Amino acid sequence: MRLTVSKILPAVGLIFLMTSCTTSRMFTTLDILRPAQVTFPPEINSILIVDNSIAQPSNVGHYNKKLFEEYTSVEQVFDSASIFCTASLRESLEEKGFFKNVHMAKNRTNVSDKPFKITPLTSEAIKSLCAVYHADAILSLDRLLYIDKITENFYTDDLQFFSNLDIKMGTVWSINYPTDKPTTYLQFTDSFTWESSNKIRSKAGDKLPSRYNALVDASLLTGTNIADRMIPRWEKEDRYFYNPRNKYMRQAMDSVKVRNWKAAIDLWKLAAEKSGYATKYRANYNIAIASEILGDMENAILYCDLAIEIYPKVLFAFTVDMENDIYKLVSYKEDLQKRAKEINLIKKQLGN
Repeated sequence: MRLTVSKILPAVGLIFLMTSCTTSRMFTTLDILRPAQVTFPPEINSILIVDNSIAQPSNVGHYNKKLFEEYTSVEQVFDSASIFCTASLRESLEEKGFFKNVHMAKNRTNVSDKPFKITPLTSEAIKSLCAVYHADAILSLDRLLYIDKITENFYTDDLQFFSNLDIKMGTVWSINYPTDKPTTYLQFTDSFTWESSNKIRSKAGDKLPSRYNALVDASLLTGTNIADRMIPRWEKEDRYFYNPRNKYMRQAMDSVKVRNWKAAIDLWKLAAEKSGYATKYRANYNIAIASEILGDMENAILYCDLAIEIYPKVLFAFTVDMENDIYKLVSYKEDLQKRAKEINLIKKQLGN
């Protein structure tokens, strides 16, 4: 199907960092595969990016606000937002290697003069473009509108003047097929902020980029963000293992360091069987983490539930800081349940 399915198939990456701390916990970082917001049919190998938008007028969407004054509208010539956005999108998709081919249409397809109105591609245009570029689907940018504001403030706590440049990019997309597959419509908003400060009011905004350069950067970053939403992506998340002064728990951590998860789980089960409630809680929690790393969401949730069930019996043994662990544990269970549902979607998105 796609070029890099074999590279992104594992649900969880290996341990990259392991350190100890004063709370007797061992920390690790996982690579977790998250599903895309879009599920392309498995036969889509080649995609064409089309700019089907109209440039925003120079007298729309640009504002300044001086200290103690209202917003005023200003003019800024910038008619290349869609060009930067789609170019960045193409580059990001090519780097990720999810599709075998990522093409870019040479010209804008929308020739109207109404930037706020969406003019969908016709079925004839879709079929023609796919034939010309040998594409299986078209990712069309149908509208791109943005608002930028430069705001001046003074904060008495800092005794400094602040200037903020805020940009919101709103994009509307459609995924079109030359066949009878239904069109998918998508809408996103990306926000970006720059800040500069100084005790002298006239210098507070000196470190802000020019409005034009900020719009270029925002357009490029928007394209990158869109690519991240289109295909499954890796995210780094931190986890920790309890490492109390218990011989079975300590032996299990030796196995963790060499990624011998089966041996570690067996030792944690032994610790839970032969120890008090506090160790039972920690051992079951550790088994849940190890099960997640192994991609076994069913057992991860099972042992998470066991830890939650035991927690009230050992609350008295914990420090004040650890009393918050139950909230983290419940949140972790919710994450596991979410991941369990995501796995099938990810497999579908990968064509498995």
